[in-house]
Amino acid sequence: MSGTEQRSGEAPTPAFPTDPTAGETVPDDPGAGLRQLAAGTLGLPQLRAGQFAGMRALVAGRDVLAVMPTGYGKSAIYQVAALYLHGNQHQVKAAQSPDGPGRARRGPAVVVSPLIALQEDQLDGLLEDLAGDAAVAINSGRSDSEVHDAWEAAERGDAVFVFLAPEQLARTETLERLAALDVSLFVVDEAHCVSSWGHDFRPGYLRLGEVRGQLGNTPVVGLTATASPPVRDEIQQRLKRLPARTQGQKMR
Repeated sequence: MSGTEQRSGEAPTPAFPTDPTAGETVPDDPGAGLRQLAAGTLGLPQLRAGQFAGMRALVAGRDVLAVMPTGYGKSAIYQVAALYLHGNQHQVKAAQSPDGPGRARRGPAVVVSPLIALQEDQLDGLLEDLAGDAAVAINSGRSDSEVHDAWEAAERGDAVFVFLAPEQLARTETLERLAALDVSLFVVDEAHCVSSWGHDFRPGYLRLGEVRGQLGNTPVVGLTATASPPVRDEIQQRLKRLPARTQGQKMR
């Protein structure tokens, strides 16, 4: 299971074994498709209400700010949504709301994470469930040949997830190559790092709203375990929208 520790939540839903990376399709209904991918590909037969609401919003082209405790399964929101978008390009446009971007995006989800260790942890988790080059990282901890291979996987359309640090997005070449991929989702992990109110503040996060614009204003999801109301407001301001919020509480 890819880094989402949760095991309980909504009433159980049927598990449909499927592997979207093998070219199989999921049901036309986005809700059924999301549940099928979560169960059959990521080993999540049950989804919590906040997770499912966030997934549906993303595939409909809306932004999401997910404020959920560690261990609740925030990462599943973008992981399942990205798999759905990648495997159901012909269905996404019809599923999008009138307020969404109005077209299906075929490229990978770009995942911005502040630490290489966090990137590698999520990458390893995804590669336990997905085959080949479905998830790649482009960071300073990788050799030149590994970075080259990661870009090739993204540009071939094999990579569903591309992990980077915020500082890498300050490079013009990196932005140009990402923009050419028709990015499906822009994921900001540890989104509280955008806030100057917090001790985890990272200057590289301040430009993420601008970066999002350069990537075509793709739907964005901000993930954080804790954020006070002022920090949430700043996250929304920095990332340029994020009108939809989904929250969760630790299950007892």
